[in-house]
Amino acid sequence: MTTAKIDLPQFENESASAYECRVRYLLLGPDRTVQKVADETGRNKRQLERWCAAHRWRDSARQYDELAAQLALQADMRQYAADLLTMQQDLRRLGEALTTVGLDLLIRVSRALDSMELTPGALTQAIAAITRGVELRGQSLNLYALKKRYEEEEVKPWDSELQRNRIMVDLDEGYA
Repeated sequence: MTTAKIDLPQFENESASAYECRVRYLLLGPDRTVQKVADETGRNKRQLERWCAAHRWRDSARQYDELAAQLALQADMRQYAADLLTMQQDLRRLGEALTTVGLDLLIRVSRALDSMELTPGALTQAIAAITRGVELRGQSLNLYALKKRYEEEEVKPWDSELQRNRIMVDLDEGYA
């Protein structure tokens, strides 16, 4: 992940030295002090305090911290969305694979019915694989969140034709 660059413009009446010290002050983070800038730069603390007051370093620091936090949150949100998309794709692929395995097993059991002794475990495994595969595919399509949303809104799909159409449109969008 890359760190966002924050533009720190120099004020019109701010000297290059005052600007450099203000930037150092801002970059010190939440534990910043004028004394730390004085220690880093070797400048007179009283001069730095005058610049701090004249150029409102503390206001700049508050704004800088808020912007940095906002940019960090945006970056975290983008990463979270990307992670969710990856998980959704993984769940879809896993669901498809399990469904395929379950169907294959069911077909093999069905073909072998006449020549084999059918155990309850073989059929149970086939059904479990198909069921889990369908559940994972449903999770990847976010159908469970959609179902919960309709339950929270107390929408009954059978209440009206309009609601049935609304649900079908939402389900179609979920498959896109």
